[in-house]
Amino acid sequence: FIVDKSDAFIGAIKAVYGKESRVVICFFHILQAVYRYISRTEHSVPSADRPQLIEYIRRLKYAADHDKFTQILTSFKQYLLSKGHRYIYTYFELEYLKVKDMWARAYIPKVRSLFSVETNNHLERLWKTIKSGILRAEKAR
Repeated sequence: FIVDKSDAFIGAIKAVYGKESRVVICFFHILQAVYRYISRTEHSVPSADRPQLIEYIRRLKYAADHDKFTQILTSFKQYLLSKGHRYIYTYFELEYLKVKDMWARAYIPKVRSLFSVETNNHLERLWKTIKSGILRAEKAR
């Protein structure tokens, strides 16, 4: 299952399909949430620093193994501390590091698949199209 990061939704999947069900958090939605967080005025992250923060998260996502992930994470933390953004690291740690086995390749078991889908955007778009078509048809009656 590929889902947005929702504890309720993930819990429901595990309850219905079993605790061993594989749930992956949509990487697009992780980046979107982090970008929104660092873009808030109260966080004072200059727009020039934001691409580098997002790039670190991408590198964490695609790290080949635990050692590489740890190396990138250490560098990411040092970067944030050097910029005075400890709270960004704390946010990332609380929201995403505790569930790294649901989004970081170094921690997701290798599963053979015909597709390398890492986002649920295609399904969200499909449902939006279906809903808007149904609503248009209902209004036309």
